[in-house]
Amino acid sequence: MNPVLAAVERNISVVAEEMSEFITRYTLHATRKIKNKGIDCRAILLSLFSSLLLILSFPKFNLSFLAWIGFVPLFIGCKGKSRKHCFFLFYLAGAVFWAGILYWLIQVNFIGFFLLVLYLAIYFGIFGLAIGYTLHATRYTPKIANQRSIIFYFLFVPSLWVVLEFIRSHLFSGFAWALLGYSQYLNLPIIQIADISGAYGVSFLIMMVNGVLGLQATGYRLQAKKRVLLVLLPVLCIIGTLIYGYIKIGSPVTSHQSPVTISVVQGNIPQKQKWDEQFKENILNKYINLSQEAARKDSPDLIIWPETAVPAYFNQDKGLKDRILEFSSHIDTFLLIGTPLLRGNKSFNSAVLISSDKTVQQYDKLHLVPFGEYVPSLFSFIRRFIEIGDFSPGKDWTVFQSHQSPGHQLPGHQSPVPAFAVLICFEDVFPYLSRGFVKRGADFLINISNDAWFGKSSAPYQHCQSAVFRAVENRVQVIKCSNTGISCFIKPSGEIFGRLLKQGKDIFVDGYSTQRILIEKKQPSFYTRFGDIFALLCLLFCVGFSIIQWVIGFRLKKSKRI
Repeated sequence: MNPVLAAVERNISVVAEEMSEFITRYTLHATRKIKNKGIDCRAILLSLFSSLLLILSFPKFNLSFLAWIGFVPLFIGCKGKSRKHCFFLFYLAGAVFWAGILYWLIQVNFIGFFLLVLYLAIYFGIFGLAIGYTLHATRYTPKIANQRSIIFYFLFVPSLWVVLEFIRSHLFSGFAWALLGYSQYLNLPIIQIADISGAYGVSFLIMMVNGVLGLQATGYRLQAKKRVLLVLLPVLCIIGTLIYGYIKIGSPVTSHQSPVTISVVQGNIPQKQKWDEQFKENILNKYINLSQEAARKDSPDLIIWPETAVPAYFNQDKGLKDRILEFSSHIDTFLLIGTPLLRGNKSFNSAVLISSDKTVQQYDKLHLVPFGEYVPSLFSFIRRFIEIGDFSPGKDWTVFQSHQSPGHQLPGHQSPVPAFAVLICFEDVFPYLSRGFVKRGADFLINISNDAWFGKSSAPYQHCQSAVFRAVENRVQVIKCSNTGISCFIKPSGEIFGRLLKQGKDIFVDGYSTQRILIEKKQPSFYTRFGDIFALLCLLFCVGFSIIQWVIGFRLKKSKRI
């Protein structure tokens, strides 16, 4: 070897050894300092590991099997810890998880993203606090793992998680995004139980498995019978869920069905151009041209444009309105458009059904996005610092009936389009809305949205998860139409098909997708009829279990004093 190269190699080796020694000494010193302050590095790493597993179980990674073990490292890290430490470890895991799930919100508002992550992590923290109270001995509560109530405890753990998800989905307008059960949206046999329990039932099952595995991993010694029962409990639940799922998926389609052909149009309009006056004509031309092509090639019964596809107030801009109505008179189909409407001094995010150059019906969005489409009165001062929309919520649960069209039937159509309801933007995230529309007579659901706000991120795929569960819960077809996002069709089983693809891409592409679907006429599902009764039962169980455990702890404390 060249002497110069040999010398360089020796010098590099010496430097590497010195750096290695320095890093080792520094790490050991830092670890001692951290331990002296009562911080457990191992527990923190386990907490972060749980966050990573949970993030990977959601889109775009879709490693859904990781959700079944995602909380196990956290349970291990909490072994022997105080309630305060359990809260901290779970809160840390929650903060990292939500930051990894909602990172795309930074493109809209960094402060809003930061505050939302801190808020959502509280639910993880409360869950960890409950673990600290019940799994480990405290002044107030005996050590559950050594009690006869061990089986009830591992029903309490998933029940509490469901209760927290339910509260999060409703409190402060609600944020029902990325429920634990949503991670299984591609696992069709597992999610079929949602027509009974909603998405919360899938969350329950996942957390039950995590709880049992966590107990085994932490090394708690249980009697053989209890250990067998703990293993059998989730196994039997999973087997029962799979049997039910395969039966539902394999059920034959009923003969009472109405075929309907629907086209969804995705314009892929950049957010910066959407409300720029100079792009208005180009935007309208794009939607009209794509719709004309779909009408000519596929002869659909209904063409759908996404949320706010119309780049102006439809009922105020006469030139734009006349052009859309004229276009509708030249195509032999119904046209559903997303558009803002202005009535008086109030703006609405709306959907309008058009037939033969006449407006048939309209729907104004019921559930607005807080700090996006409106600002709660308590926080009105925020408008001084951030530009936020000023929409008003609608009041009517509109179910679109195409037979209300003048003449009742379009030329060339054998039958009107079955009754449907529209969910605008993230309204499909809230189960009560979909259920409410189906109970009011909607035979299928349409979600129109615009996910261009969030760039090339996982947001559109996470949004699609919600629509899958709305389809299964109510056993109806769900159709998604986005400006850019996931434009697709979803069967009552939750199977996604007819996805709009262009050169292998499904976001930030333009085009249309047409599918002929069958609208079944059948009895409403258990979930449609009774709603979130499963979540309510979980709440009652948690309250009852907590009271019983408090009484047991109080008696033990009293007996020790005697």
